[in-house]
Order: sequence, then structure tokens, then C-alpha cells
Amino acid sequence: MRERAVDVPSQEAMTKDNVSLTINAVLYYAIDDAMKSVVNVRALEYAIMQFAMTTMRNIVGQFELDELLANKEEASKKIKMIVDEKSEAWGVNIHSVELKDLNLPESLRSEEHTSELQ
Repeated sequence: MRERAVDVPSQEAMTKDNVSLTINAVLYYAIDDAMKSVVNVRALEYAIMQFAMTTMRNIVGQFELDELLANKEEASKKIKMIVDEKSEAWGVNIHSVELKDLNLPESLRSEEHTSELQ
């Protein structure tokens, strides 16, 4: 099956050090077992997206802001691992999760953080 890309919508999330930010991602997956994807879950893409959104918020909450900015790849890998483990029962293989944008509230933006976010 072909790989699909799903835009994980922006979510409000709170970092471990209580900084509120908006974050979004792209999730890449392929269906490995079409039978499982039909039998084991209803509305597959919706289910993947909802689980990814929840997982993304939870993972962001495990990092302080500076850690998250410095380790976006590590956060992405954690999200991928958790979503992949859950979606395996649905016949889906998550290939990768890429965090796209981390947006701080205007009141917290500085030149230092703004350059790190890009």
C-alpha cells in the first residue's frame, strides 16, 4: 500500500515548565494489513489522527520548553513509537511523525526562541 501523509491539526499543549504553546505535526503511515484496518477500527484515519493529537499533547507535557526546542526529533520519535504501537492492531505501520510548528504565545516570543522554532 502507498504511504499516506496526515496533517495532525494544531493543538494547545502545556510543557513541563507550564509554558502554553500551539503545536502541529505530519504523520506518515501505510496500511500493512487491510483486513485488520477494516475489521479492528472504524474510521481509520480519524482514529489515527485523534490518537496522534492526544499523544502529541502528552509528549509535549514531558518536556520543558527549552528541551522541546532542542529535541524536536526526540519528541517526534516518542510520538511515533506510541502511535505505531497502538495502530499496529489496526494493521497500520507508522513510518514517521514530524513536528512542524511550535508556536509560543506572543507574550513569550523572543528573538532567541523565534529563530529556534523555525
